[in-house]
Amino acid sequence: MVKARKLGHIVMNVSDLEASLAFYIKVTGAEVVSDLRESKIAFLSLGQQHHDIALVQRATGAPPDPTQPGLVHMAWQLGDFAELQSAHKELTEAGIAL
Repeated sequence: MVKARKLGHIVMNVSDLEASLAFYIKVTGAEVVSDLRESKIAFLSLGQQHHDIALVQRATGAPPDPTQPGLVHMAWQLGDFAELQSAHKELTEAGIAL
């Protein structure tokens, strides 16, 4: 069974980058470490790694329905390359597309 060591980071689509930054800074205490406003992307860190949260404002289209999730991806940290290979094999065999 895959046993991740810790959550590496999460990346979320947001409809309002400024409002989302204000929210996550307030509720997590994270600091902005990279702010690419022209690309509508910001990275926030809790201080132990480059980023724990990345926020990406949707470039086009209507705002997402409030009932829809905004998760783009989450990264999990494993112990070493052998654990990564084992996890990849296990997830592939379970029918999870990677």
